[in-house]
Amino acid sequence: MALDHISRVMVYGFIVLFVGAVLLYWISRRRFNRRNKYGVPQYKNYEHKTVLLVWENVVKLCGQVLVLAGVLLTLLGWLNSH
Repeated sequence: MALDHISRVMVYGFIVLFVGAVLLYWISRRRFNRRNKYGVPQYKNYEHKTVLLVWENVVKLCGQVLVLAGVLLTLLGWLNSH
């Protein structure tokens, strides 16, 4: 079989990396779609903006941590298989 060298750790690493990348893409897309034709972000009110920015920053941080963890898991699995 051609995939004998792929360990479970590498598979988990790829999955975590993919989930992190999807979260980062989703947040970036939300921020882009919020802008009007002049490039200014539009919010309903100040409270909505504050809560939304904090929530998006938390999700973005989680996505970055997941991407880093996915890369490290994949690298660890690759190093253990060689």
